[in-house]
Amino acid sequence: EAAIRLADAAIALRKRCSLLFEDADDPAAFGMGLDVGTILGARLGSAPGVFNLWGEVMQGAGALASSAPTETIQTSEQAYLLLRQNFLFRPRGLFHRPHTGVARSYVLAGRA
Repeated sequence: EAAIRLADAAIALRKRCSLLFEDADDPAAFGMGLDVGTILGARLGSAPGVFNLWGEVMQGAGALASSAPTETIQTSEQAYLLLRQNFLFRPRGLFHRPHTGVARSYVLAGRA
């Protein structure tokens, strides 16, 4: 269920960013990456501190975001397999995952 909530949040964030940049004179190009897997997190520093996330899944999501077409959410094959019953996807093609190699990627279009 956490993956479904995260995908819903990514869709809402994409919509909000698109609206914010729509009226800008120099709109920022953005893409998002969504991956699933083990992740580590911790609060760093004294209150309020900063919450930091790290792990292979963060590297994968970052690489997916940096190669995503403008205003899209590019997902890993693992995320696609987990979410495909509830969301609409279109195949994006092959993607090089850091430390893993080549894998398929998909663009998350919206809710099914």
